Parts: sequence; structure tokens; C-alpha cells
Amino acid sequence: MSLETRLKTTMLSLSLDVGEELMCLIGVSGSGKSAILRSIAGVYQPDNGSIEIGGRQVLSTGLGINLPPAERRVGFVPQSHALFGHLSAGENIAYPLLK
Repeated sequence: MSLETRLKTTMLSLSLDVGEELMCLIGVSGSGKSAILRSIAGVYQPDNGSIEIGGRQVLSTGLGINLPPAERRVGFVPQSHALFGHLSAGENIAYPLLK
């Protein structure tokens, strides 16, 4: 079963009200943690659904909205270490805030 198929069957709805707090996703390998984070950050586009960050819709497949990652104001450090080489780790995380 592909990652996309698993997400379609398991991710019917997810709502997080994080505010100023730290949030952590925990799950077994292959459960979709990275796919959720990639979707929020704009690196991966789900086939269907919507994502709202801070009251701003950044993705809506039904309305054709898909803001690029730099406009989402989300810091994301992937496990594959795909960082901007000219920035420090902290600057990579803060990159969306610099825009």
C-alpha cells in the first residue's frame, strides 16, 4: 500500500490548535508523520483537502489554492538534511519568518 493510499484512508480530518506551544508528532515508521509535515510546509501536495495556518488558507484543492512553501511561514527541517547550504540550521528553521 502506498503512502498516499494510507493517508487517504487514515487522514480524514486533522485539526491542531498549537498557538505558541511546541507540538510533536509521534508514530511508528511509515505512519505518515513526515507526509503530514511535508503537506503543512508545502513540500508535498495532497490530492484532496485543505490546510489552514493561523487563520490563512494555504492549500485548498477544491478552490485551487496552493501557496508556495516560502509564503506559508512554516519552519521545517526534513530528515534527509535538504537544508540551504549557505544558512545555519537555525536560519534554515527561521527561513519562512525572514520573508
